Amino acid sequence: MIPSFSGSRIVDFRCHASGSRKAGNVHSAERENAPQQAWSAKQAIKEGGSNLDTTPISPSSRYTYHKISYQMNRFIILLFALALFSCQKSGRVLPYYDSADFTPKWELPANNEFHQIRAFSLINQENQEFTEADMEGKISVVDFFFTSCPGICPKLTSSMTDLQREFLDIDDILLLSHSVTPDYDNAAILKEYASNHGVNFKRWKLLTGDRSEIYDLGRKYYFVEEDEGLTKDEDVFLHTENFVLVDKQRHIRGIYNGLDPNSIQSLIADIKELEKE
Repeated sequence: MIPSFSGSRIVDFRCHASGSRKAGNVHSAERENAPQQAWSAKQAIKEGGSNLDTTPISPSSRYTYHKISYQMNRFIILLFALALFSCQKSGRVLPYYDSADFTPKWELPANNEFHQIRAFSLINQENQEFTEADMEGKISVVDFFFTSCPGICPKLTSSMTDLQREFLDIDDILLLSHSVTPDYDNAAILKEYASNHGVNFKRWKLLTGDRSEIYDLGRKYYFVEEDEGLTKDEDVFLHTENFVLVDKQRHIRGIYNGLDPNSIQSLIADIKELEKE
């Protein structure tokens, strides 16, 4: 039922299933006092032979119609607001990983016993000890490089620089670059490299230490070489373009190609999702 309003008079046009036409006769005196627009509408109905009824609607019906319409509009707005809030609150959920084949796991076990980066002790570019405790409560992006690398490492450093620029003022973001030639890359060499590449010490740590510990962390805990790393021992050189995303509880949440700008953009988006957790 769609009412048509004409001044103080409301006319209701209703179709009859019988197909016969019922035209409400309006007194000529009323026609003279009705607005011209209402009279034109009624005249068009009469001439067109439409099967419509022009029975007047009472003021109480008009009030009921307005009340229902108002309540429906409020209900629709409320539903829209709830849907919008729900979408913003939930966002995407990043999987967890506990194996080198990076099979996603969408929930942690009830006992919370899940693969995480083990305890370790390394040295940063300021010759300070850096341990797993420094990762607690921070989202970390991890890679492996060496300062004398002529191949992929400059590009990896460039990608890390992009991440540093993106999250420079975010205190719970940490960038960790491990040297795979720690016998050469001591703290002094790392500090010089940091100075030459605009490394912000607060946001980005360059790490050195015992070679066996770095290689064990990379292959068996960060899974940075994925499946291939599990079959290699310490004597086999560790060299990969992968970046690994680790959450505030030291759980692995993603792996990315540090040479691919699109993959880096995905990494940035995933870091922002982790910040919401």
